[in-house]
Amino acid sequence: DITIDTLKEKLRSREQDVLHSVGLGQTILEDLQKTKKKLSRAKHENQKITRELDNLREKFSLAAENFFETAQQALEEKAQMLSTAYFMRNSELQREVSTLRTVRHEQESVAGSLSQQLRQLQEDIHKIEK
Repeated sequence: DITIDTLKEKLRSREQDVLHSVGLGQTILEDLQKTKKKLSRAKHENQKITRELDNLREKFSLAAENFFETAQQALEEKAQMLSTAYFMRNSELQREVSTLRTVRHEQESVAGSLSQQLRQLQEDIHKIEK
């Protein structure tokens, strides 16, 4: 026997179930919206971090490039300085060798002249002794 009161009670129970389900649905929707906002903020944060990382990569790349260019330039300057120093020292040594050769030739010339003078003196002494 289903009575009107029983039907009303079942209807009220169903209405409460529906209201409860609607409330749960609204809570779920609110939670979804909050989650969506959090995901959107996280997405923007990730984009910001990605831009910052890209900027840092670019700065690091430029810094590394500048470092290597500076190091290469310093090495080239050092090589040029060493080459110049070598050339100057080599020139000095060549001048010293040339001077030593000139002195040696002068000494040989003087020794030759002295030897000839000594022979002449010996001849003269020999003539005088006879």
